[in-house]
This record gives sequence, C-alpha cells and structure tokens, in this order.
Amino acid sequence: MSNLYSVEHYVQHALELLRSHGIPGNWQVIFVPGMGQRLGTCNSSRRVIRISQAHFEGSPHEQILDTVRHEVAHAIVHHLHGSGVKPHGPEWKAVALRLGATPRASVPPTPQQKAARTAAREIIRASGRAPKRQRRPSFYAPSLGRVIQAGDLMTYGPHTYRVLETKRTRFTGTRLDNDRTYSIPAALLTKAALTPAPN
Repeated sequence: MSNLYSVEHYVQHALELLRSHGIPGNWQVIFVPGMGQRLGTCNSSRRVIRISQAHFEGSPHEQILDTVRHEVAHAIVHHLHGSGVKPHGPEWKAVALRLGATPRASVPPTPQQKAARTAAREIIRASGRAPKRQRRPSFYAPSLGRVIQAGDLMTYGPHTYRVLETKRTRFTGTRLDNDRTYSIPAALLTKAALTPAPN
C-alpha cells in the first residue's frame, strides 16, 4: 500500500521532473478513478498526466513512482520530438531509463496483484456466474468476401455441400449427392471452386 505517501507527493515529483527537463510549467498531474486496467496516461496536447486512483490506493510506492516516471517520459519525448515517434519506441525508452522508470509499455503486476487476480478468477469460476466463452468457429472465405457458417450450401467443384462445421482453416460439409462428409482446406479454395449454391 502507498499510505506513507500522499497524492501530492507524486504530483510534486512529476512536476519537478517536467521542470528539470525544460517542460513549461502549465502541466496538470491528476489522480482519477475509473481508468480500468490503465495505470496512467499522458495527453501531451492537453498537458495532462492522469494516474489511476485505484493504482494509488492498491499498489506499492515503487510501482506508483514507476508509473509517474513512465508518463513523464511520454511528456518529455513529445516536447523533444513531437508526435512523430512511437509511443514506446527507442526515444521513449532512453528517457524512461534516464528517469529511473521501467522501459516497458506496461508494468508487470506484483506478486500480491497476481495472487489477487487469481483468487478473483477462482471465485468467479466456482460460482458458475461467468462460464468460459465458447469461441464460435468461423471460416472467412476471402474469395467470397464473407464468412461461411454451419448450414450454408456451398458448391465446390462439381459438387454441393451442406456446411456442418467451420474452422479457421477449413470447413467440413456433407456432399448432397452421396451424404458423405468431407473436410475442405482453405488452401484448395479459389473463387472459381467455391461459390454459394443456387437456391
């Protein structure tokens, strides 16, 4: 927990870093609720650095400090190079290192945060409230410009198939003239070979 340090401590630290790198003093550093998974953001056009209130309340001092320095590095890079550089590119990494921040796009969770997330997932799984999402397989046929789904009638070569199942790289279908099931891979599908069957 970060109870030993106030919000003002981190705000002042960020503003001092900005000043020491020649950034004009009209920046705001604010702690806000409701940032989801984000720990912080930097909006250079509005000159605002936002830090998650939940992050402040639930993370160790070192991690909050790292987040503050991470966002200040974005402000410094924008001041030096404008907006034409990658957000976490080499320019940002160099500045982040100079400030003492972890030169990564995201900060790895602490062991306590990992344990809390695991426990929350186990509670949800045990309650049965959030079953695992079943991914509905689909096969996108670029030649048709659409997805093939179970139940579709498709003509492949001289035969017509009723699609039974689709996967990312193939579809399985029953050939209407002999009721046998065939699996047809994407590599064989061409515009000429695969067309919707006429009604």
